Amino acid sequence: MRNRNFRLSTALTAAMGSISLLLTGEVLPAMALPALLIPVGYIRSYQGRATISQRTVAVFVFIDLALFFMDLLLISADTLLAVVHLTIFFQALKSFDLNSHEDHTQVHFMGLLQIILVSELTLSVWFALVLGLFMVILVVSLMDGYLHADLETARVPFSGAALRVSAWTLVTLVGLFIIVPRTAWTGFWGKSHLKRITTTGFSDEMDFGSYGSVKTDDTVVMRVELEGPVPRELYWRGSTLDVFDGKAWSRSDSSEKLQFSRDKRFRLQAGGVENMVRQTIYLEPINTRVLFALPAAVEMEAEFRFFGLEHDRVMKLRREPRGRIRYTVWSVPELAADTRPPREAALQMPDGADRIGELTAEVTAGIDDPLGKVLAVQNYLSSNMDYALKTRRPPRGTSPIEDFLFNTRQGYCEHFSTAMTLMLRSAHIRARVVTGFLGGDINPLGNYVLVRQSDAHAWVEAYLHDEWLRFDPTPPVPPAVRPRSSIYLDAVSMAWFKYVVSYSSIEQRRAMRRIGSGLTWMTTLRLPDVRALLARLPRKSSVGVSLMALALFFVWAVYRYGPRLRLRQQGHRSAIRSYDRMLRVLRRKGFQKSPYETPEQFGRRVTAAGGPEEALLASGIYYRIRYGGEEELSGELEQLASNLSRKHPRP
Repeated sequence: MRNRNFRLSTALTAAMGSISLLLTGEVLPAMALPALLIPVGYIRSYQGRATISQRTVAVFVFIDLALFFMDLLLISADTLLAVVHLTIFFQALKSFDLNSHEDHTQVHFMGLLQIILVSELTLSVWFALVLGLFMVILVVSLMDGYLHADLETARVPFSGAALRVSAWTLVTLVGLFIIVPRTAWTGFWGKSHLKRITTTGFSDEMDFGSYGSVKTDDTVVMRVELEGPVPRELYWRGSTLDVFDGKAWSRSDSSEKLQFSRDKRFRLQAGGVENMVRQTIYLEPINTRVLFALPAAVEMEAEFRFFGLEHDRVMKLRREPRGRIRYTVWSVPELAADTRPPREAALQMPDGADRIGELTAEVTAGIDDPLGKVLAVQNYLSSNMDYALKTRRPPRGTSPIEDFLFNTRQGYCEHFSTAMTLMLRSAHIRARVVTGFLGGDINPLGNYVLVRQSDAHAWVEAYLHDEWLRFDPTPPVPPAVRPRSSIYLDAVSMAWFKYVVSYSSIEQRRAMRRIGSGLTWMTTLRLPDVRALLARLPRKSSVGVSLMALALFFVWAVYRYGPRLRLRQQGHRSAIRSYDRMLRVLRRKGFQKSPYETPEQFGRRVTAAGGPEEALLASGIYYRIRYGGEEELSGELEQLASNLSRKHPRP
């Protein structure tokens, strides 16, 4: 029965590793076909049917290697994916070739390799569940494979032992995760295979009308934790665009100044320390180098030492992110996003924009104040135009923006911001388009803001009174209604990313400092002075209190379980001495135990060869003491060894 269970656990290991790879969505369909053979092979093995011949195995190994090199050079042309496909081929072939314990061990370790490969392909929260379940199955499988025969005879509760070992394994992994130093290493394969989110509007060029495709996309772009005086409207500023040719926006100057900080904390511009909003931003992999934040950003802390800062306060990574990143920005909402003088392109107009100038003159008639003109244009667009995601193709010879202003009067944020920018420029007011995100959904469970692709937005910055001020002519849009279950699911994803995926060297240093401060505080305590202890507790961190409670628990555990542990150790030592004594007697009778032979297997061999029955009885008692916790049987094992010595004395 145990042998069949061992085969079943091996099958589960192979299935979990292969299915997890398939769930990442990175495996090529044609290369995934061998996975269909895995259940067939293990069903045959579970039924006890014959395996394929070694000649057939050799042929398929040659085919697999040939496919691997073709995959590496031609099919996927990617080292990681080629290895992924090879592991699936291996698991499929091995399911028909399980002849020995070593074959099962190979499947287990190949499954472990597959789980490691999954971690390179996805960081989703389901990977945590897969990893935990896989480690339990792997531990149980290895224990079952090495100990099932002996434990079955000894009648030791195998499930309890397996669960204890699995629990300690998971605890050890968590401990290593916390204390192992973090580095900037990007992985063995040299590049990330996480899928980047394709968005628009944050590069040096943007085709007019490109926002319509993302406004209906609910893909999560970032999650933000806010602290401080949060503004009523959340404008996540990204990039700016100042040149429009009638069809597309671009940047007149994309040069950037490299910023460096050894401690990974950057001062972005002058600003007070009061009324600052702290934003801890968890940015998904996205196909842009732009970093988003509430204006005006005055300080930033991140996991990188370099980033680029452009003339218009646009923050950019040195390269597109290879995975999810976390950074913290402090902003002062009362400050302008940018105070630097505008470029000449801030007044640029496309050819054939005379009608836009005439409309602007009509809207701003009788207004001399530049701010009054800006507000008049903003009010005109938001009051006379309708918001719509679906727009028609303009007639031949008509530009999209003129079709919006004079014909359809319908469009989305890109139409509104472009129209306002051009109208202000026609009135000799410097203006530019700003792209980013607006708002987001508040998740009350995790107390953070969830920003999606559909929150992508474009607005206007006008240069007034020596600073760039924000204006938004787009009419307000009713928020989308989403199922409540999505709140719970995303809260779990946020916790996974916050406490596991993005557990960085910064967080590790902070945790170590908190533990260190707790230990320092504990050394200053005088236990006999109870009043002083109680007086100091409320003013100290919870870490110190926790460490104190942990110390008390340790003292109690030693007092409670110490005698039992000493008794167990004494029983184990006595059992080992008695069993070694019995082995010396059997050696004189010609029965030599092999180093690779278990005590149970040795006892059965001795009994089958007509040797003393005490050998088999002693092995069962030995295992009940070592693995079953029955230390009280030590005397019985010692008595068996003594009887065997009297029956077969030394010559």
